[in-house]
Amino acid sequence: MKRITLLLYLILLAVLDWREQKVPLMLLWGGCGMALGFHIFTLLQNVTDWRWLLISALLGMLPGLAMLIVARLTGKAGYGDGFVLLNVGLWTDYKTCVLVLCFSMLFMSCFSIGMLLTKRAGKSTKLPYIPFLAAVYAVGMLV
Repeated sequence: MKRITLLLYLILLAVLDWREQKVPLMLLWGGCGMALGFHIFTLLQNVTDWRWLLISALLGMLPGLAMLIVARLTGKAGYGDGFVLLNVGLWTDYKTCVLVLCFSMLFMSCFSIGMLLTKRAGKSTKLPYIPFLAAVYAVGMLV
């Protein structure tokens, strides 16, 4: 149930990111709230796992924090992208978040190269990141 909820959340954010090139802050906070709700539900089922759950959530948020730092230092990534990746890490774990980050960047790079080769975009064209993130997460659910 948690994986499907995260996928639907990412699809909603991807549509908004594609259309408007921004993500509403309330949706980002809502995603954090839903993830925390799932964690609390998990804790209520098995109270002894609280340390593992806390460590997993904190480690899962590291890729998102790294993207937020890149956004702050270079301006090449958006803050919304970093917060969405932070949410993905909060929902999942470190390994899943790093894999989603790496494969979404690879997918986005291949897409960008294709756009450049077909002359549909220039090197200064901005692409929304969240649709690639959602696509990779969806494919990862199927595998």
